[in-house]
Amino acid sequence: MSETIINPIEDQQEDQYQGFRITDDHLAEWAIQKIKEAQGDTAKWQAHFAAQLEKIKAANQSTIDFMTGALGSYFATVPHKETKTQAKYDLPSATLIRKKQEPDFQRDADKLLAFLDAQKMDGFVKTVRSADWAALKAITTVDGEAVVIAETGEIVDGVKAVARPDKFDVKIKEADNAV
Repeated sequence: MSETIINPIEDQQEDQYQGFRITDDHLAEWAIQKIKEAQGDTAKWQAHFAAQLEKIKAANQSTIDFMTGALGSYFATVPHKETKTQAKYDLPSATLIRKKQEPDFQRDADKLLAFLDAQKMDGFVKTVRSADWAALKAITTVDGEAVVIAETGEIVDGVKAVARPDKFDVKIKEADNAV
């Protein structure tokens, strides 16, 4: 048996305007004023609910951030599978993942080009006169903030390695539909 949902606001509006017709300019202006009032009311409620939604989003994000942090702390206490790029721990309803991050390389293009020119490392310079960072990076190592050419031990001028914290993520598993 289906249940009919009655909306008293819609019923009231249908009854309120049943048989209403505009017959002169005065009524036309009154109708326009009613439209403006209704639009203003709608805008007011939209602003109200948008503000409420932002508060709800902020509160929920705070909960998510707090619980993710708590799960990150828990993750550090349990044995987890570790690979070169990440560590993970499986729970029945989620997988906790800590992804290792490479440093963020802040490069000064002019200094890096001058360094490559001085070292006669033309193979790492693109013809558009910018450093071939991907190729140079492949032959370097990171020592603190210094980027070092692995073979010679020389510090690359114009590049600084800035350490970044590991990322932690919670992957929610979809629930089984079994009854």
